[in-house]
Amino acid sequence: MRLCPIVYRVALLLSAVTLAWTIDSELEAIVYYLRHPQEQFCSADFAVSAEVLAKNQTKDGDNKQIRVYDLKILHIYKGGDKLHNTEDIRVNSSGEIGLFTKAYTVAVKPLINSTVYLLTGSIRKEKIQLNLGSWIHEWPDVTTEQRAGISGIYAQNCKCQITPCFGEAGCDQLLKGCDVSRRRLREFYQGCEWRHSYCLKNSEATACSWRETAGYKNCTSQALP
Repeated sequence: MRLCPIVYRVALLLSAVTLAWTIDSELEAIVYYLRHPQEQFCSADFAVSAEVLAKNQTKDGDNKQIRVYDLKILHIYKGGDKLHNTEDIRVNSSGEIGLFTKAYTVAVKPLINSTVYLLTGSIRKEKIQLNLGSWIHEWPDVTTEQRAGISGIYAQNCKCQITPCFGEAGCDQLLKGCDVSRRRLREFYQGCEWRHSYCLKNSEATACSWRETAGYKNCTSQALP
């Protein structure tokens, strides 16, 4: 049976909308993963340096495999109040310095025992969660500029937009100037700006621009042919 022209056009339109929605959803997931550390820090509920003590596995109600890590928190850079109100946080009864907790992960590259990481993530139902949007980096590989960022510079410049914003609350209030186009995302990830630069707002808080640090200049000079 042949569809009448109107029904046929509606079917084509619905197919196009579905395809566009799928592409946008996939792109949003990619952008979320490739974001600059400044954005990952700003959107996170917490940021810490922590040592992985042990790894276990469990399953949730949907039979989804979840890795559970025992962590020793060495330093809190963001979200101290939220972390202290999580379900698994505790102080070692032996008097050892540091806080101890558990982190729950899905679809995240496995963490290595006895390794110190910089971790950002979310807190849901009083539990620490790491996901594809988390910044997970072995501590020795965190650059000087990134360490300065988590120590204060990032928090002061959370109104700056770097990667594309997909309609989240407040997208229209973000300041322009450091925008990375969609086609540049993959080369931007782990590049000189990603590792050695900050996006800073101007004194009037009307726009943002990249800060060319010494590390950034050295990185770009090495990249030249």
